[in-house]
Amino acid sequence: MHRARMGWTAAAMTAGLWAAGTAGGCPEPTTAGGGPCDPGETRLLPNACGVCATGAREQACNDRREWVDGPCEDPFDGDGDTYANEACGTLVGGCCTRRIDCDDTDAANHPEPLVCAAGATESCTTACGTPGRRSCNDACVWDDCLAEHDGCNGTDDDCDGDTDEDAACAPGATVACTTVCGSRGTGDCTPECLPPLGLDCVPPDETCNRADDDCDGESDEDFPCLAGARIECTTSCGSTGHGTCSTTCVPPAAAACAPPSERCDNGEDDDCDGDTDELEPGQCAPGSTVACPTSCGSAGSGICTAACLPPAGAGCAPPDETCNHADDDCDGGTDEDFACVAGDAVECATACGSAGTGTCAADCTPPPAADCTPPPERCDDGVDDDCDGLTDEGCSGAGESCADPFPLDPSSIEVPVELCARGNDGEGTCGASTGPDAVYAFTLPVGGLVVFNTCNDGSAADTVLYLRSACNDGGTELGCNDDLAGCPYDLGGSYLSVYLAAGSYYLFVDSPAGTCATIRLDIAWP
Repeated sequence: MHRARMGWTAAAMTAGLWAAGTAGGCPEPTTAGGGPCDPGETRLLPNACGVCATGAREQACNDRREWVDGPCEDPFDGDGDTYANEACGTLVGGCCTRRIDCDDTDAANHPEPLVCAAGATESCTTACGTPGRRSCNDACVWDDCLAEHDGCNGTDDDCDGDTDEDAACAPGATVACTTVCGSRGTGDCTPECLPPLGLDCVPPDETCNRADDDCDGESDEDFPCLAGARIECTTSCGSTGHGTCSTTCVPPAAAACAPPSERCDNGEDDDCDGDTDELEPGQCAPGSTVACPTSCGSAGSGICTAACLPPAGAGCAPPDETCNHADDDCDGGTDEDFACVAGDAVECATACGSAGTGTCAADCTPPPAADCTPPPERCDDGVDDDCDGLTDEGCSGAGESCADPFPLDPSSIEVPVELCARGNDGEGTCGASTGPDAVYAFTLPVGGLVVFNTCNDGSAADTVLYLRSACNDGGTELGCNDDLAGCPYDLGGSYLSVYLAAGSYYLFVDSPAGTCATIRLDIAWP
């Protein structure tokens, strides 16, 4: 901004003419007649006068060859010092109604004023010689030049007598800072007036705060314990107990140290109850022989351990086997040293000498004959099996013929055969078989080799053996044998060996005419 020197003649001042130009930097053209305009001329002036107004205004040239807007005139020298101010004035409707000299009211005093457009800013030099900025106020006058801030440069930028007071710290000064582990350390202020960072910040000594102060990766390591931690401590009776580390990282006092459980093997009072090595239920004196559970669950014995507990497993010796339906000696067997297992069903001798069944007694002995149940009567052994005084009673067949064959049990290996007073029901394809014969029926559950033999010391008679798949059909004969050489008594015993499939068959034990004897039939089943 600058002040425009206005050169006025007496006539011009009387006419109100302004030869230097319009206010506010809005130049006005000079007409051919020497004035700004010709009387009656009009124009649109974007900036009407003085402080340039916004928008377009229409002006007319008056008789004094001046542009006017309504009754107002642009130039006005208030104090008559021939200086007009370009920025100060009073606007009405966008036109200067009064033009003033902003310096003073003395016509003899007109230095170049510091005038400006309200709201404008510019760079300037402060009173202490530092760079700053100033603003134009509402009176169109520059305010004082102020430093923007007091920077980090060792200079009093804001003219307040202090140097770099807005900076975080003074370069080279020892200041507080944040360490790499987050604690508050110290270090030298940087040339940029900032606290040091990272490794340039020296950690403090460790304190009791459950944090890593000295950045060594450990918390409160220079103290006896970590505040709040559960630690070992010394009890009131001198044993090692547990308690909570204090807030000052000191172990708890004896009164606050909880005693441990009593030990049974150290001769000391561990739990501070005044007693030494007292045993709890289930404990024992180390080295003493005590009862214990064996590996098979029986009650054994062993040496009490150093932990005051009975031995277990292999350390517990099993007892001898007893009659109790259990494995006492841990050998995998039950009551194996006795005749039978108490309560089990066992074979026993009946009152008539047959093999019956009964229950093993509580002392692991077989039941007596009176408690031995006889078996059912067999029809092929010639003995009294069921102890009723009768032999082979109730049999369904007598073995006289194919209509009434004698049933043969496939488990029988010796069968007495009576060959007297019997009829002749069939004849084999070998030997003389016109005498008495016995007919047997049997069923094989599985196939295999079957051997029938009367060549033994229980057969003092001549016999013929033959086998059929259909009793009355000689055409179904499967084998026939007579008079095997070398039999006892040399009386013609027979030996019949046949491979049979599973199924039903008929065996004939035949003899020559006139035979009357009881022989023994030996059988070997598959």
